[in-house]
Amino acid sequence: MSALSNNIQLIRGLLNLTQDEFGKLVIPGEKKATSDPKQIKKIRSKVSSWENGVAQPPFAVLANISKAGGVTIDQLTSKQLNVSEIKIELNQPNNESDKSDKSDESINTTSAPLVEYLKQELESTKTELKYLIKENALLNRELEIMRSKSLDYASKRGRVG
Repeated sequence: MSALSNNIQLIRGLLNLTQDEFGKLVIPGEKKATSDPKQIKKIRSKVSSWENGVAQPPFAVLANISKAGGVTIDQLTSKQLNVSEIKIELNQPNNESDKSDKSDESINTTSAPLVEYLKQELESTKTELKYLIKENALLNRELEIMRSKSLDYASKRGRVG
């Protein structure tokens, strides 16, 4: 495998994202969450082909991957990176002495693409949840109608006491 494919795998792993989540993060135009299985499979297939060295991502995607990993495009494509070279800072430091060493600006700029992606995922999830709540209400209404009809039928046959 090439340095690029290994680096893509490493960055995705450090972000703790699935292939389709990572694809939505780095592929322009794919940021909107989709539940279409064909679209998800297509995104997953692209990321898999990059990670396996079968294909190379376009420049815009390389730029987004390098931004997500806090590395330059040159670093991403030319050498095998190690974990210490990748600048993904999602969590605040645990103790007070560490906090003075790290600036909020650094945390915000390195994780900005991930934060934006997570905001979009949250909005998508909220929309899907609203839809599911409405669907649940309709199904409950149908169930009550069916129960009512069942009771009417049973009472006509003399089975309800």
